[in-house]
Amino acid sequence: MLYKTMKLLLLVMRVCRSKHNHLNLITLITCLLPLSGAFSQSSTGIELEVNNASLLEIFEELEKQSGYSFALGDSLLTDNQERYSLSVQANTLPDALRKLSPQMDLRFRIEDKTVLVKPRKKELKNTVTRKISGTVTGTESSEPLIGVNIIANASGSGTSTDIQGQFEITVSGQDQYLILTYIGYERKEVPIEGSNLSISLTESQSTLE
Repeated sequence: MLYKTMKLLLLVMRVCRSKHNHLNLITLITCLLPLSGAFSQSSTGIELEVNNASLLEIFEELEKQSGYSFALGDSLLTDNQERYSLSVQANTLPDALRKLSPQMDLRFRIEDKTVLVKPRKKELKNTVTRKISGTVTGTESSEPLIGVNIIANASGSGTSTDIQGQFEITVSGQDQYLILTYIGYERKEVPIEGSNLSISLTESQSTLE
């Protein structure tokens, strides 16, 4: 854009060489120079170089360069005490924000001349779930046990056995074992290995006595 402006200026100078047009030439140059300066300034885009800077310091710098205002809640400033060392170059503010979003773990939305800042939604780790089924019997009788309480250790997902001693439970990636409790029987913790479990419970000593 600056190249086109200067090219136009040179063309006008060739046309306006006579003394009669000298005043018009000066006027035209005076009008065009600020315009060319504006084009030069906009071509620089966004250049952010910070070291150990706070959120507020980063947004103040972006406001100076872009002319946009940044709006963020007090809780974000209070909760986020991180210091950032960033190096970002972009042609436009939206491009710069797209680069900053994953680095700062923030979301940006532009409305008019204001940038709304929010924390990015945390992706829960180990949220993949799967179903585990199995059968619970008594050690001595090998008969199915009805109504055994079964709970996954981390997620707290629970179920109980049916009249055939069978069960099905949904567990998460954080669950490592199942906890089984049943009146008259010893509590048992069973590691989650495989998708189909055969579990036997031992009668408690007090019941046997």
